[in-house]
Amino acid sequence: MKYFIEPTLETEKMIPVVTVGPDIPDVDQLPRVLVIHGLHDAKNFWVSYMYGLAQAGFVAVAPDLRLHGERADAVHRDVMLEKDFAGAMREIVYDTAKDVRMLLDVWAPRNYRWGLVGISAGGFIAHVLALEEKRIEAMSIVLSSPDWLTVDPEKTPHLLTPAGQVLAALSPVNHHGKYAPVALQMLNGDGDMTVRHVGSVKLHDRLKPVYKAKGISDRLDLRIYPGYPHEYKSDQQQASLEWLQRWLLK
Repeated sequence: MKYFIEPTLETEKMIPVVTVGPDIPDVDQLPRVLVIHGLHDAKNFWVSYMYGLAQAGFVAVAPDLRLHGERADAVHRDVMLEKDFAGAMREIVYDTAKDVRMLLDVWAPRNYRWGLVGISAGGFIAHVLALEEKRIEAMSIVLSSPDWLTVDPEKTPHLLTPAGQVLAALSPVNHHGKYAPVALQMLNGDGDMTVRHVGSVKLHDRLKPVYKAKGISDRLDLRIYPGYPHEYKSDQQQASLEWLQRWLLK
């Protein structure tokens, strides 16, 4: 089978996007999978992974995050992170979530089914989207956390400080009632010192009774890999692929 790779600039905001899919006549009938990269990466970083999604029957779509890749403001990212880490991360996470919603609006007439893989900081964006964006049916969130206060204790304020209270109020883990019915998979390593896994465990514990009450317990999957560091390994990639196939190709 042949495949295509297509770089485009989408919406009036000119969001840089790369798309990878099988070169077949009925490609518009295939589900789309958003690939949301992590901090310091760019959309092209995961192109080889996107070919794997294409081989599995999807069209993979990856935008550049705010302050990344071909975005006009990318040259300022490192300075912004150094001067105001929390502020820069807020722009990267919440403004990129707005960009994703804008892309989905533009593509809405095509009636695609949507899945998402969010990697590290891309997973933060996925958690934000999970609360409101119900067009995304299945998510595999990797090396990430829904709890802004436990992502990295060395860089986050204490809960009892004003800044800590703001982060707690914003954290998706404290809005767990909004997740269902998305098919949510979370993959973390307990040896990950960059993004701690405890937020995923906390969210899973809170979601279990919610999903059970709705009769959709099978749409919730948490996997903690013993000793795994902050690295998206091949067995985790396979787990993501199988999760997306389960919910989007049936």
